[in-house]
Amino acid sequence: MQNWRRAAFALSLLVATSGLVAACGGGGGGDGNDEDYVKALCESGDILEEVITVAFTAAADGDEDAARDAVVEVMEKWADALDDANPPADAADAHNALVDGLRDGIQRLKDGDSDLDTVFEGIDPSIDMPQAVQDRLEVVANNTAECEDGGFFD
Repeated sequence: MQNWRRAAFALSLLVATSGLVAACGGGGGGDGNDEDYVKALCESGDILEEVITVAFTAAADGDEDAARDAVVEVMEKWADALDDANPPADAADAHNALVDGLRDGIQRLKDGDSDLDTVFEGIDPSIDMPQAVQDRLEVVANNTAECEDGGFFD
């Protein structure tokens, strides 16, 4: 149970810092526009909040198998939401790397080869969106209602 509590805390830190998602995104084709892409990322934040709630609830319950299954289920929803986001071409490599790494981590959770402390280890931090692209998307996020609560582009 202690591992899941620590893992739930680690996941909440991920959301608080949002570095993982702010630098990347989902798994789309690379022909999207900035506005739709940013909106999709910010909307996926609601699912990410659900991931945290499920992780904390599961950690408090004490059943590690049930906790893992619950977290996997909601993380798959988050990965699907990110995967549905269609990035602009200059964000596609980073976007796809995030989705691939997230899906790899989910599979490792399913297989029992990982816990939430290590689920994001498969995401290659060297594949990062160019700073100019991040800056451009941040400007869009600042003018997008779905991003008002912050998180992804802070």
